[in-house]
Amino acid sequence: MSVLEKVSYNISSKLGRITNKDEDEIEVMNYGLFMAMHTLLAIILTLIVGVIIGRLKEVVLISIVAASLKRCSGGVHATSANRCLIIGIITSLIFTYICLGLNSISNLSIFYIFTLINLSLCSFIFYKKAPMGNKNKPLNKESTRKKLRKQLFRLLLIYYLLMLLIIVLINYKIIGYNNLIFAYCIEFGVLLQCIGLTKVGESIILKLDSILKYNIIRGI
Repeated sequence: MSVLEKVSYNISSKLGRITNKDEDEIEVMNYGLFMAMHTLLAIILTLIVGVIIGRLKEVVLISIVAASLKRCSGGVHATSANRCLIIGIITSLIFTYICLGLNSISNLSIFYIFTLINLSLCSFIFYKKAPMGNKNKPLNKESTRKKLRKQLFRLLLIYYLLMLLIIVLINYKIIGYNNLIFAYCIEFGVLLQCIGLTKVGESIILKLDSILKYNIIRGI
């Protein structure tokens, strides 16, 4: 049990005893409290990493896009919430530097070609595989799958329109060319979650999970 799990368990147990809750109600309370604390920790660590590397907006944007799509599309998870958090930050950091590299060497023509290929492929993978369940969230109900699928493609449409808006504003010189980085960040946030639905992405995430668990950070 991680430190965060211990803290949430102790708090929920004490609150449960004070409010005369039964064991099932305490478990529900514990899960909700843990998720809230884990989300808060994820936000704080992402902000810290973004500030440290001097790319707060880029790291946060990639993380928000990927995380919001993951809620609807599902996909592979690490074997602990803390390792999942660490892997998410690592991949967001890597993708941030990829975006910076592309933004520094490419022009709009290259961006159009790259984006058309990338987003077409991502949309196809989402269409074929999402939503994808796991052992903690099997998604057996067809009604739930349809609901998540609608939410997913609604989000994708919003992100694609935001990218289009950035391009239009750049073309009309309303904003500077350097703002193309934010279109790249949205695109790579989509790509990051899309990779998590593939066998290759699953292998990479589980390998990182194994490295963190057995070789680098024990007990998280």
